[in-house]
Amino acid sequence: MFSRQHSTITKGILIILMLAHHVFSPDLVTLYEVKTFLHDPVLVTQIITFFKICVAGFSFISAFGITRALKNQNFQNPQEGISVILKRLIKLESAVIIIYILAAFYKQFVMHQPVGLHYAEADMDAAHIILSMCIDGLGLAAYMGIPPVNVTWWYLSYAILLIAVMPLIYKAYEKCRYLLLPAACMVCLVIPGARVEF
Repeated sequence: MFSRQHSTITKGILIILMLAHHVFSPDLVTLYEVKTFLHDPVLVTQIITFFKICVAGFSFISAFGITRALKNQNFQNPQEGISVILKRLIKLESAVIIIYILAAFYKQFVMHQPVGLHYAEADMDAAHIILSMCIDGLGLAAYMGIPPVNVTWWYLSYAILLIAVMPLIYKAYEKCRYLLLPAACMVCLVIPGARVEF
């Protein structure tokens, strides 16, 4: 049985892969002249690029946890499924907002870069800047085309979408069983302009 402890161990491994992927990215290795015990920079780049598997791993762990929660609850009406999802979204958003506030303070007071200027465009008023900050603070910047304070926060938008659609996927799986997998693989071919990562 894949337990909560196994999930935590897996998340730890995925976090190490994520950190290595970002810290040893080719541009940073070149910029800071990082030396590794592997002397072939092409091999280092290939290994680090493979560490992107952490995204699929986090997706799996999230979907697995939500599925288990939905299965344990065995919800019959939509309200029960919605309550599971709302709890998970509130838990995620409470952490995201705290991290966003800390990042905004760091940018403003340590880096001495006004946070508002990050979002400002030529004709943008203060209300639009505040709205952009709120959207980014909720992890929804990728959906709204707003540049996030941290470029890696695109995953938050994805995680929110994953959490929100899992009850639908779960119900579709209950109805269609194994036909759901090939149908899901075809979705990216049906949606015009869908990115490969979809």
